[in-house]
Amino acid sequence: GGVPALRETVSGGSTSSSAVATSGPVGAGIGDLYLAAVSFKPNVGVASVSGLGLTWTAVRQQCAGRGQTGIALFRAQGSPSASGIVTANLSTAPSAAVISVARYSGASTGSALGNIAAANSNGGSGACTGGADSAAYAFALTSGAADSLFFVAAGMRNATHQPGPGYTEIAETFAGSSGSMAGAAISDRSLGSPATVSVNGTFNAAV
Repeated sequence: GGVPALRETVSGGSTSSSAVATSGPVGAGIGDLYLAAVSFKPNVGVASVSGLGLTWTAVRQQCAGRGQTGIALFRAQGSPSASGIVTANLSTAPSAAVISVARYSGASTGSALGNIAAANSNGGSGACTGGADSAAYAFALTSGAADSLFFVAAGMRNATHQPGPGYTEIAETFAGSSGSMAGAAISDRSLGSPATVSVNGTFNAAV
């Protein structure tokens, strides 16, 4: 691999549907790393992701502390058959759902993902009940190699998102309306040397 570089992001949304797809085609790049973040209101889960003739595998899924929303991350890498739409099939139809797909060149093949962490207001890999609404998040994550890229996916319903220092937001997507809205933001940050950094950000309202 080399230094991971963002090539594009493509997003989409749906309401009252058991599927959500990008609004346009995602480009085909041999060896590129594809990361698909899917958020939904309420928390329903993702059964599968498909598109580009690639095999998509689940990376992590995290519910919110009160189960009001959830977010799932899927990845794919290889030789796409052609550019195309990326679709997430949900376990059941939520009020609303969004998907954002980021495509990176330069990621190592075979083991493109290093350490993975998820959290909600109940803490790391927190449970789906008993949490409290909050307007901020922060937890530590360690890179395992030089020239790493930190990729962050945050579910936030109808609030807007501001990533923490050093991070760049690359997509913010919404579907639905009012209290039934689903929202997601994806951000990234490059790091030349291995280090432990804070994964953090804020919202314009408690969610």
